[in-house]
Amino acid sequence: MDSYQLKNKLANIFAVIAAASLLTVLVVVVALKIHVNSDAIAPYSFARDIIEHIPIWHWQFPAPPFTFPDYAVSLFIVFFLKQPWQWFLGSALAQPLTLILFLTFRKDKTGLTKPIKFVGICYLFILIFVLGSIFFNHAWIESPARIVVLVHHMYAAIMAILLFLWTTPENNLKLNSKLFIFYSALCFILAFSDLFFMVYFFALAFARICVYQTTILRNLSWLVEMIILFLIALLGIYLNYRINPGFSVQLHQTTPLTTFAERLSGFVHITHLRGVILFFILPIVLLSLYIKKTQPSVEKNTIAALSLGCIFIGIIVVGAGLITAIYTLRYLGIYFPAMIFIASQLTTNKLYQIAVQPIISFGVILIAFIIGIFTLHNIPERFLAPEFSTLYSCPDFQQQSRGGIVVATYWPAKVLFEQNNRQFRLLQTDPTLEFIYHWIYNPEWYNPQYMQSSQQSSKVFFVRYQMDPNKLQKLSLLPDAQSICNNEMIMLPLSPKLTQLAPVLKETS
Repeated sequence: MDSYQLKNKLANIFAVIAAASLLTVLVVVVALKIHVNSDAIAPYSFARDIIEHIPIWHWQFPAPPFTFPDYAVSLFIVFFLKQPWQWFLGSALAQPLTLILFLTFRKDKTGLTKPIKFVGICYLFILIFVLGSIFFNHAWIESPARIVVLVHHMYAAIMAILLFLWTTPENNLKLNSKLFIFYSALCFILAFSDLFFMVYFFALAFARICVYQTTILRNLSWLVEMIILFLIALLGIYLNYRINPGFSVQLHQTTPLTTFAERLSGFVHITHLRGVILFFILPIVLLSLYIKKTQPSVEKNTIAALSLGCIFIGIIVVGAGLITAIYTLRYLGIYFPAMIFIASQLTTNKLYQIAVQPIISFGVILIAFIIGIFTLHNIPERFLAPEFSTLYSCPDFQQQSRGGIVVATYWPAKVLFEQNNRQFRLLQTDPTLEFIYHWIYNPEWYNPQYMQSSQQSSKVFFVRYQMDPNKLQKLSLLPDAQSICNNEMIMLPLSPKLTQLAPVLKETS
């Protein structure tokens, strides 16, 4: 290796370190803005149950169980990062790295080395994210920003794009090939884990048919592959429906009856004008840039199909929202990884080469350092949802709750449980204190056998958040009732009278 090659190699290594540093800082800053809640911490709780050999047979999953990749990735992370805040920041990097590394190692005709591609795609990721945050504000936080949080359908979106790029008509897979068997197994697992994977992947597949048109008809083997994968995905969703009680619970949720005009007004209110531009006009603009009357190419057709597929997905999600009156922009999270892929194809080799110049790398390191100094402080306290900050920092609760019973509604329950290292038995209750609220919950958490504290206590702590005010009033009137943590909790000794007021406590007997 001569001096010129050594210089280039060192420059590339420095550039990779710089890009990775700035990406990490950005991801952590965004994660701290979103915070962890009871939904987001569920993969940590599940992974910890696995590692600590706590029975999971009665774990209650939501309709999409997110078993793969979300829970699988979380299990790997918890092996190394034990504290909830460490896990949360580690898991925040999982989805961005999955996307960036796939695009880095994807075969293309650019001739660029892997370090140069990695650096360039990292900078594209950062640039698009920052610009999107500036121009689209609320809509951006509700959808693309979820790439730093597990179990929000973003992994399904990323995996749908990956499988879309792997299963091109040009590949000419044989149905009995090992690769097609692998794709089939992956499709089954992903559809079982998150039904939105099926929406994303087959919307993209249908868009590819629209773009290729007559070319597809000459390649019937690809159509057969897609039909088989579609049936396999349906089988995965059906299996989820059969074995996952949470699927039926969420399927039968009802919404208030409203007129079509009210539902349309609700959609506009949720998305704002900038959200409409982001999720509908932008894909159309991207599509128009690539559907040209020129000689078609694989890359051009792929970009056109991806843009058109995003439009189809937007129509599906909004159409479902108009029917159910439920609008969740995170279901459109696929737009962000799609933008990253399209941008990586648009960027010229010259720009990639400029990105690894030492002067650029030095400036990026300096920016990452400055941002880190001013924003990354008190992370263990800041990663939690701020509405429960009084509970997390309450010394009375931390000292007296060891070995006791904590009764809380869904949103504070798991976060409080994990933040206090499972030092008490947890009952996740409905607001009326009548029964255990089993949504994303393991009943073994109130089993004293698996409590981290060696001592046991008869004290019961009721977290006031979202509980029935009438029940709280009756509890506070009991003779031994004490309000603690700035009146956020009621502490009582376990007694027959208390059990009558809070029947959920009978579950502990």
